[in-house]
Amino acid sequence: MMKHKKALKYTEKSCAVAEGQNAKYEYAQSSLVLAQLAYELRLPESAAQIEEAEAALEPFEKMIEGAASRNSLIDPSAKTGGRPRSTVKADPTPPINIPLPTWARNVRRVLRYILDPH
Repeated sequence: MMKHKKALKYTEKSCAVAEGQNAKYEYAQSSLVLAQLAYELRLPESAAQIEEAEAALEPFEKMIEGAASRNSLIDPSAKTGGRPRSTVKADPTPPINIPLPTWARNVRRVLRYILDPH
């Protein structure tokens, strides 16, 4: 129970940061985690909050699914036997190490608290 309350605090911070950055998708994700934690803690109106958060995530998930289907690596017209065609090109520059935004660090902390077996 104590871990859930601490996770709830981190998730509330994550929602606040995402809202401050106008990061709508991240806010919707954090809101869903927040509502699920509230439900586990048996807080009032948490079931309705879960439904609202899932409804807020739905348009984003549809966009992601649509983009994934349009950018499929499988080219049905290619004569490769259904194997994925390579779209990766060699990039001589190494990847840039960008620190995670605050909301992502908070979500990671929440998940560690929830999933930690200790």
